[in-house]
Amino acid sequence: MPLTKIQTEMAGTGSVLQVVNYAAMPNASTTSTSFVTSGFSISITPKFASSKILVIVSGGGGYASVTGVSLWSTIYRNNSVNLGDASYGLERYYGASSSVLAPHSMTVLDSPATTASTTYTCYFRSSGGLVDFSYNDRGVISITAMEIAG
Repeated sequence: MPLTKIQTEMAGTGSVLQVVNYAAMPNASTTSTSFVTSGFSISITPKFASSKILVIVSGGGGYASVTGVSLWSTIYRNNSVNLGDASYGLERYYGASSSVLAPHSMTVLDSPATTASTTYTCYFRSSGGLVDFSYNDRGVISITAMEIAG
């Protein structure tokens, strides 16, 4: 049942209004030095334009297979707004030895200022060699979007 404005005001600023979660084991690799989509995303429809959306990505495994190669990951809103740094995103894996494999850990608090359906998608890029955002032998990646009363 949707919350009314009165229920939201009673819950107070900072209260969680809704939670959406998706988990999968997508395969996504690139050698691109520009951010490309991983295809891993979640959509949420905020109840109020004043709400914040907390997005959390965890698990799976980013992989840089070559010494000296970096993998940068970030989260885009509606495939157009990078919520991390324009060049370095929200996380980095660096192949300091022959390779590195590590679970994802990205969190961002967004203010989309809309009540329209909003999609959050993981993007990633390489410093030049082959990198994997994920692969089906690395476990499940989870993405959670929480609407927080503003």
